[in-house]
Amino acid sequence: MVTDIDSGEAAFNTSSTAQYGNFTITEQGSWTYDLNPEHEKFKAWTSESDRAADSITLSSVDGTTAKLVITINGVDKTTHQPTDGLIYLNEEKLSQAKKSLESKQAEYLDTYQTLITSADKELTKPVDPVTNKILIAASGDIHDYHTIGSYYWPDPTKDDGLPWIYKDGEFNRNSTGPATDWTRRKEMLESFK
Repeated sequence: MVTDIDSGEAAFNTSSTAQYGNFTITEQGSWTYDLNPEHEKFKAWTSESDRAADSITLSSVDGTTAKLVITINGVDKTTHQPTDGLIYLNEEKLSQAKKSLESKQAEYLDTYQTLITSADKELTKPVDPVTNKILIAASGDIHDYHTIGSYYWPDPTKDDGLPWIYKDGEFNRNSTGPATDWTRRKEMLESFK
């Protein structure tokens, strides 16, 4: 913020130059700095110990100047590097399978058709969202995943039933029915196979 005893001069000039990015400032002094990560200065940076400072000269409408220094800290590129490849799938095998399909190899075509038929079958199943359950998670949000242990029951001696108690051999049918998300989750994961 700028103050000036002269009337009409308590404002910043809005044009200032930054060396490593774009700097903007309002007459009232609110500013933003957008770093240009493609600047030549940063191409060799590899760690958090890399640092630079961008010194910007600010001026008020009466010509008074002040320096604003913005410190730029590097990041460890080994932990912030974007991945170009797939993580969980073998790209070479996928590429090989694609070429085999394109060349119409029978065993690949048969397997592919089986996969498509299975996927189409899964797509015809009715949608069963987590909001279909009747028992709600402790958060009170019906969207939160909720399941209960197969042999756990509310404590009948407590008003809220907590903590639940283990009853060996007494299966709680709500643990796998539509009241919770266990069966819903299991069926969803089966659809991915």
